[in-house]
Amino acid sequence: MKERRARPRYKPGEIVPGTGVYKIYHNAHRLMHEAALIENTLFPKCRKCKHAVKFVLARPIQGKSVLPFRPTELLEEYEGGEEKSVKAG
Repeated sequence: MKERRARPRYKPGEIVPGTGVYKIYHNAHRLMHEAALIENTLFPKCRKCKHAVKFVLARPIQGKSVLPFRPTELLEEYEGGEEKSVKAG
């Protein structure tokens, strides 16, 4: 039987470790959705639940065929002063 390891979870303001499609989990007000994020940018925050949103890499993307993040009805750019280091939590 194949053992499943938990994937790292990232928080708003942390640096995106790799370009890819990330699953986005909100704090009870919305179902999970996905967004493409680019390596070395900051994970965005939710307009409603702010920092209570978590990101999990669903699938990596190779190459430069990803458009940069744009604020949406749900997510906005993280503006918090110093950039945080890449870490999972």
